[in-house]
Amino acid sequence: MDKISNLEQYKKIKKEKFLKLKEKEKYAYATLRNIFETFKNDDPDFLINLYPDIKNNVTEFWILEFLLRLEKLLDQQENMDHKKLKLYIEIMMKGTMISSAVLDNIKEVKKSFTNLDFGKGFVFITYQFYYSEMIIEHFAKVFLDFISDDVHFENLLHENYQSYEEFERKNPNLKTYITKVIENHDNALSYYLYQHPNLLEPMASSFERIKTNWYRFEINAQQEIIETIADQILFYIFMKKDQGPNFIRALKNMAWYACYNAGILDEVFEILEPDADIKSIRLLCMKLKESKHITLSPEYSNIKKLIEQNLEKTPSYTRKKELQPDKK
Repeated sequence: MDKISNLEQYKKIKKEKFLKLKEKEKYAYATLRNIFETFKNDDPDFLINLYPDIKNNVTEFWILEFLLRLEKLLDQQENMDHKKLKLYIEIMMKGTMISSAVLDNIKEVKKSFTNLDFGKGFVFITYQFYYSEMIIEHFAKVFLDFISDDVHFENLLHENYQSYEEFERKNPNLKTYITKVIENHDNALSYYLYQHPNLLEPMASSFERIKTNWYRFEINAQQEIIETIADQILFYIFMKKDQGPNFIRALKNMAWYACYNAGILDEVFEILEPDADIKSIRLLCMKLKESKHITLSPEYSNIKKLIEQNLEKTPSYTRKKELQPDKK
């Protein structure tokens, strides 16, 4: 009991001593960090009540760290009275006036080093905030989001692997694979992630959705291409409407025949003529195939080229491939 009493007395004295400090010492980084560590478990309300005063008297970077520390602390609390403050913290972190200013500054600094490749610039974060692991970790997550938007892991896997099973076989350690892909975009960040693989948990968990959605992704990609072809054929015919009904009828037949030869007649016809019977169109295409002279028409050549250009846009054939980590 005496120990508890002595501890409470010690904390009371420490609070009073802190509140009486002169501003220069009171708001020093080391002092505030020490205070946070002292009271984070036993008296978090003291820290929460300090925040309005602190945010008006310290640098914006200490505000960022204090918010991060406070957010972590509130995540461990179930006190509903803190809900408003937690919401404020989330707004501040997303409003990231601080984060935006730092990122804008990195862009300007990178312009001074035109002969060097700093990737996204995470190296400047580790240099500027060497004193705060919490701030570095925060920006690591920000940079991860940026790179995730650039990489499109789902497209990347479909471009480089025939199946998700093949991907797993060639990359048994998922986090190592992700880190090596990130290395193509920012060396400093990838090095940091090798030391802090826990930060990759959210990104790694998204691969389960890629696995589940593997075949659906391919079907959707094919359907998008078919819809694009249908839209472009419709637009091509519309642009020729002044040529008269007979010409338009002949042009439609050329379009059906071009789709027939490309193996997509059923899919395109279903989009453009959902209520019509395709049997007569198939018979027409078979007759046109026998006559052959339709292929000499410039209009047929234009539609055929339109279809071929779109079919070549299948991700596995034309999109630029990222470096495959398993081949490094």
